[in-house]
Amino acid sequence: MRRPAGIGRVRGARRNLRRAIRNAKKECWNKFLQEAKGGEVRMVAIYTAPKLNRTGHALVDEEGNISESQDAREAVILKAHFPKGPPGTYEPSAGGGRLPAGQGSQYSSARR
Repeated sequence: MRRPAGIGRVRGARRNLRRAIRNAKKECWNKFLQEAKGGEVRMVAIYTAPKLNRTGHALVDEEGNISESQDAREAVILKAHFPKGPPGTYEPSAGGGRLPAGQGSQYSSARR
């Protein structure tokens, strides 16, 4: 299948526009840096300094509480993904972790 006529010209025009924008930004920035004085220099340093990315944003739990600290976010995630199980009546016997007779029969076929 043939490409439509003029597609190469469109791509070239886009490329030229991107380059022109990039060059204009570079020239403007360099001019600003050359003319910066006093407080502007500090502003440039703040603007160009690498910024540390927070490892998480504030989380809102199901009750609407906002957690911003790392410990609070961890607690919200643990509560949401690992909820407390339903109350159970099973307690292992003192002799080991075997289930009482009849309760493990559903798994006996998998062991064979």
